Amino acid sequence: MLLRAGEPADAGEVHVLTRAAFLTEAQRYGNLLLPPLREEVEDVAAALADPATAVVLAEAEADDGLGRAGRVVGAIRLHLRPTGGRLVADLARLAVAPDARRRGIADALMDAVERVAARAGAGEVALFTGAGSAGNLALYRRRGYLDVPRPADAPEGDLVFLAKPVDALSSTPPRADGAAT
Repeated sequence: MLLRAGEPADAGEVHVLTRAAFLTEAQRYGNLLLPPLREEVEDVAAALADPATAVVLAEAEADDGLGRAGRVVGAIRLHLRPTGGRLVADLARLAVAPDARRRGIADALMDAVERVAARAGAGEVALFTGAGSAGNLALYRRRGYLDVPRPADAPEGDLVFLAKPVDALSSTPPRADGAAT
């Protein structure tokens, strides 16, 4: 697997990947109108072109068993925003192709954007996920993210908000299954 920065030309493939990855969540919640599923390819292209947003992609390589070389099998976004005199990095749209899960792709993507946040001078990385998304919550908590109060400008829904101080980014515990993160 190869990690690289996303570009606007990747919008179509990232759009399809995101839809495939979030369909499981939509089925879990009985809601096919989750924000990632309402996003149009133009919205993805805009995120990829936004200078305040870092998009990291995971691509298959010829010998890694993830399909054709160059296939995008994972994506993640990190939006940097100033708030209260400091910089916060909002992590969003972590997506891994359903047939590529359980191979360390999510951890590799999160490692990459956490490094981006640290280099940018962010004070913390913040995110949210559905309260019923046990796998997502386990991943984030294993990586040292802690529950935080719901922000005043938070989206509606049964969501859990988590954050991790940037100074804790280098202390992500290893995976329990021994796979590389």
